Amino acid sequence: MSWIFIVLLATATPPRIQQEIVVTAERSAVPQNELTTATTVITRKDVEALPASNAAEVLALVPGLTMFGGSSSIPATPAMRGFYGAGENDYARLLVDGAPLADAESNVAPWQQLHANDIERIEVVRGLASPVYGDAAFGGIVQIFTRTRAPGEWTAMLTGGSDATVEGSAGAWTRIASGDLSILGDWRQTGGDRPHSASTQGGARLRWRRDVANALLTLSASARTHDRDDPGPLPLGRLGERDSDALFASDRDDHDRRQLAGSFDAKRWRASVHVTSKSGDATRTILVLPPLFADTASRSLDSGEAGASLQVHGASWHGGIDLARQHFDATWSDGAPLARTDTHRNLAAAHATARVQLRPRMTIVAGARYDHLDAGLSRGQRAFSPRAGVAMQSVDGATSVYAAASHGFTAPTLEQLYDSRPLRLFGDSFTLANPDLEPQRARGVDAGIAHQTRFGSVTLDAYFLRVRDEIDFDASTFRYANLARSEHRGLELLLQPRHAYVPRVTYAWTRVTNGDTRAQLKNIPRHSATVMLPLHGVVTLLYAWNSGRFFDDAEQVAAPDTHALSLRAQKQFGRTRVFVDVLNATDSRNAAVGYALPDLNGGLSPYAYPDQRRTVRVSVSVH
Repeated sequence: MSWIFIVLLATATPPRIQQEIVVTAERSAVPQNELTTATTVITRKDVEALPASNAAEVLALVPGLTMFGGSSSIPATPAMRGFYGAGENDYARLLVDGAPLADAESNVAPWQQLHANDIERIEVVRGLASPVYGDAAFGGIVQIFTRTRAPGEWTAMLTGGSDATVEGSAGAWTRIASGDLSILGDWRQTGGDRPHSASTQGGARLRWRRDVANALLTLSASARTHDRDDPGPLPLGRLGERDSDALFASDRDDHDRRQLAGSFDAKRWRASVHVTSKSGDATRTILVLPPLFADTASRSLDSGEAGASLQVHGASWHGGIDLARQHFDATWSDGAPLARTDTHRNLAAAHATARVQLRPRMTIVAGARYDHLDAGLSRGQRAFSPRAGVAMQSVDGATSVYAAASHGFTAPTLEQLYDSRPLRLFGDSFTLANPDLEPQRARGVDAGIAHQTRFGSVTLDAYFLRVRDEIDFDASTFRYANLARSEHRGLELLLQPRHAYVPRVTYAWTRVTNGDTRAQLKNIPRHSATVMLPLHGVVTLLYAWNSGRFFDDAEQVAAPDTHALSLRAQKQFGRTRVFVDVLNATDSRNAAVGYALPDLNGGLSPYAYPDQRRTVRVSVSVH
């Protein structure tokens, strides 16, 4: 990798580069070389080249963001800059066309349910984004923009593959009521890569846009359904088996998600509203004392969020307010009622950001956000999150650098606070939830440099932050707790080619340690890398690797390194394109994520969720 970096830096300086405009990082349109945050943009061209069928697989191109299980039968789980929520909190705010889509009770997003054929562009902001977007953006922001085409155009894709998988996607664009209407839909059914892992999912999204008095009115609606059987983890020694544990034979998750959103973008202000909801039933087994003692219960869920935002723009500043109300209603049973949770949370925030042009190629950015959260049964929680940074560009525009400092926070989720599910063992019962949890708070610094060459761009980002009151599952008490302080530090490298035959390379070194033991926190890879190589514009190779993980927070149970070589071959025939994807072509036995629990012998029993084995998909796309 180092020789590529040296060659790119040594090449002749290219002509002045017109920088891409990014709207996510600062909630306003800013050239990418003037940002004071680490930002990655994935284009439609990148999406089409990748062996990817959903957003989780596409995000493999982002340094510092590891998506576990994106192709497997388990829900995809991200780790961004060392923040890993184990499926209980994603620590990343997901926006789709500007509207939040994550679950209100957990901040967990449906990454695998967003079809790659519907994606036009993705903007990913890595690092503390609480000063701009609030607590849900503790680790970063991912904004997905859905496809836009000219009225009268349409597209359709049909896929068949391993594990009795069939999926389809379609989109159409037309004019109605003097506005542009887009209709996107997809459906997927699979038998699963392991026993008891079948799933069915589908959804549709409508978006209508119209110019009104020199402003843009946008209305959107989406609905999704997802029914899946959950095969659970396996003991680490059985990682290579295509099997499921009998303890999890009844586990399943059936749910529906809905969203309504609207925005009005004028020259000097923007207003938006959104309503999201989730309902469904799930049965989940939790290992309490492996390998024999587990607790199984079923939950009926109704949750959602209603929110509104108003933002005002000046020539070099913007500010606004965000309001939201979340609710969480859940009933647990095992044939008879066990417990019920019925709570809500109100969120109110004000934010402001100013940009000052000190010199023609030097910009100072400063901002702050104040959040107040009224978490139902608990006392209110408040946070003040400031940030400041500077961005500079060279005279020819080929090189840009930034440095920034920020404070951030994330509040415990409603599930972590109030989920009343009882866990039963030896006649006693207890709950995972802890209503006394405090918000996690962090302060840190970021810096980065980007250089454009005739071969492409080289970007290097570095960060360091300290987190206090870190929320994690405490295996000694079997509940969530503010366990300790932690330190996050890392380097992220992206080599992005301008021409074919030059690989796109990402590498991240991530060191996340407990403040007391200095041990790497569980499931966070110390090293991760991807290499994407296009060949003749017909075949794309993608290699993903991570190393230096542990399944516990004391570095006692090492996780095996992961290796996955995938490829996409495609051919155009007029308006028809044929894709052949092979995922994990070498059939590596990889672990997506895992954990270790105290067992009956006083030791640790490690369990892991197997990642996707070799999979073949054949797709036909017509447009």
